[in-house]
Amino acid sequence: MNEEEKIEQSQEDEKTEAVNLTSDINTSEIKTMEVHHHPHVEKKSFKEYLLEGLMIFLAVTMGFIAENIREGIIERQKEHEYIESIVEDLKEDQKYFDERINYFENKLEQLDTLINIANTKGKIENTKLFYYYGNVAARYESIVLHTGTIDEIKNGGGLHLIRKQKIPKRMMEYYNYLNVIKNVEDRMSLTDDKYRQAFIEVADPVVFESFSPWKSNSRIDIGTNPPLRNYSQDALAKLSGNILFMRVLRSRVFTLVEELQKNGKNLLALIQKEYHLENE
Repeated sequence: MNEEEKIEQSQEDEKTEAVNLTSDINTSEIKTMEVHHHPHVEKKSFKEYLLEGLMIFLAVTMGFIAENIREGIIERQKEHEYIESIVEDLKEDQKYFDERINYFENKLEQLDTLINIANTKGKIENTKLFYYYGNVAARYESIVLHTGTIDEIKNGGGLHLIRKQKIPKRMMEYYNYLNVIKNVEDRMSLTDDKYRQAFIEVADPVVFESFSPWKSNSRIDIGTNPPLRNYSQDALAKLSGNILFMRVLRSRVFTLVEELQKNGKNLLALIQKEYHLENE
């Protein structure tokens, strides 16, 4: 074989080898593609989908119900705490009303005495008594209630926790009744100022201050029947008129306090009945 034939034979061999290599690659790729085929997935029936959905729905519903039960238990506990606290506040109010009723009875007696002295015909002789009652009769302490629990309920939006339908309304009526008393007390404050001005026109301010009820033995330390600044019947008549207005307004508050005490007793009895607290 000459050189040209060798060269041609070599070229032929290279072509054959290239063809074989290509054939091997294609065959390998085809086999690989055949191996990586998608697995067959069995299709679910409608009943299976429905059952899975139903299970999910039941799980969510049960969780919701359980949460509502938990919240309901917490709310009932809070309601019971509120009710017990309100009952204690109402009981304290009743004790307070008993004290205030005694206070008003004494205050009205003092004002009656002062009116009688101011209306004395002729010159007032018992000026010591006049100074004393002139000082203590004008003293006044505003009506207050134990509102800690109701304030907490209102501020925390807890009124809806009280399940018994009658009680929330009655509770608000009871505590709002205090506003009626406050309105009278505001008028009383103006009348008291006018009274003090009228009293100073008649009495000596220095002596008047010496009869302060907070000073021990003040009715004794000042001496016997200190003089007035003015014995004028007109000045005393003006003073007597202001004392009368004071008495009328204090008597009005007294009546309102008695009514409020009655409402408090009724509310307390209602709560104890509705929540079966009669023996607590």
